[in-house]
Amino acid sequence: MDMNNAACINEISRLVEMDKPDLSRLYDLVEGYNGWTGSQEKVTELLEEALEHLDGFDPDRPDLDHDTDPEIMARFDVMTDGEIMDIAIEESMMAMSVRQPYADEILSGEKVFEHRSQPGKVTGWRILYASENESTLKEEGLDPADFYLGCLVGVVYVDGYDTEEGAWRIARAIGFETAYERPDRQPQPLWWRPYPE
Repeated sequence: MDMNNAACINEISRLVEMDKPDLSRLYDLVEGYNGWTGSQEKVTELLEEALEHLDGFDPDRPDLDHDTDPEIMARFDVMTDGEIMDIAIEESMMAMSVRQPYADEILSGEKVFEHRSQPGKVTGWRILYASENESTLKEEGLDPADFYLGCLVGVVYVDGYDTEEGAWRIARAIGFETAYERPDRQPQPLWWRPYPE
């Protein structure tokens, strides 16, 4: 790319502020960036935000958006758990970590906001991972043995971050009949990839 690093970072910054950036352009800029410039912390945050935009983007199929494609949304309703997981693995779908009993409440439709202090521009389908952390269950006097812990329990459609609510909006949730054990990858507090790209 015929652009110095400072100009590259400025253009990435401009694109990530847009509601619907040109993902092909953003992809090329991120791929073309090859060194530090400016504040290391700010550059790191900017590149992480750019990668959130590019989640699910395929440079070989730039017009296809697996996260928001209505055909995939409709198909999930009639797919088996195994078929959904096949797509999740194939597309390296990101997971959303939530403690119990909140993960079950999301799947039942009782909970439509997941309150977190980290805003962002993430939208689309995510695998729901029920955290191994039992502290909330114990605080509420619930038996951990009654809940799936440390496993993948369904898929949810994250409809962006509500700044007034201070939470991620959960628009849809589909629970698995039987939870899937997570792969041997370290879960993260919010977004992470259970399966390698």
